[in-house]
Amino acid sequence: MTWTSRRLCRGATLVLGVLLLAILGWGWRSYTAPGPLAESKVVVVQHGATLRGVARELAESGVIAQPWIFMAGLELEGRAGTLKAGEYEFAAAISPRAVGELLAS
Repeated sequence: MTWTSRRLCRGATLVLGVLLLAILGWGWRSYTAPGPLAESKVVVVQHGATLRGVARELAESGVIAQPWIFMAGLELEGRAGTLKAGEYEFAAAISPRAVGELLAS
């Protein structure tokens, strides 16, 4: 590998690393920011529901805006497998992170 090729590889790696950090920062901010729910709402989480199914239901109910942010946040925090079935009341503007905490409690 020539000197120029190595510089290009290092430059590309640096750009990709910065881009990845920016995306992760945006995702974390979205995960911890207030959600779209305008007023409190009750949602039932069925027994045996998958994380994807729960995220889809919460998005359809207007509790969260982006299911993939919710799922990724739970995975990163190690709570993806701790969600419990039940009837939950979600407060207005609850963050996706707080939703996960409530579902895991």
